[in-house]
Amino acid sequence: QALVSMLQTFIVTLIVCSATASVILMAPEYNTLLPNGEKLSANLLTLKSTEYFLGSLGAVVIFLTMIFFAYSTIIGWAYYGEKCTEYAFGEKKVKYYRLIFLASVMVGAMAKIDFVWNLADLSNGLMAIPNLIALILLHKVVYSETRWYFSKHSNK
Repeated sequence: QALVSMLQTFIVTLIVCSATASVILMAPEYNTLLPNGEKLSANLLTLKSTEYFLGSLGAVVIFLTMIFFAYSTIIGWAYYGEKCTEYAFGEKKVKYYRLIFLASVMVGAMAKIDFVWNLADLSNGLMAIPNLIALILLHKVVYSETRWYFSKHSNK
């Protein structure tokens, strides 16, 4: 399961993000300014760059991609957060996590995009802290389990 998770992150980061960056950098909209002199927002820049290469289909591609990405991200974070809450605080506290998560989804749907990204960055940072502490404290277990797994599956 851990190997699949790492592969998913690798694919998304290397392929999807690199493809998006390439499209943005090759489109003339990269250096375009709005009438008020400001740069295009990240969302608008991605949309305009995709439309440059795909025409009106670009908006459809971005729309569908964002729906699938948003839906899968919300479901994934809800599940992972629920399991982390259950492990760290017990099953009785899961209902509080669900309420907080639901409130954050509602705020995210209505708030300005910069606030949403800052909130997401803060949440990811806060999630990283206990994970890094656990990795440090359990490094011997992680090492031995990894060696055991590869020794068992490398002979096949």
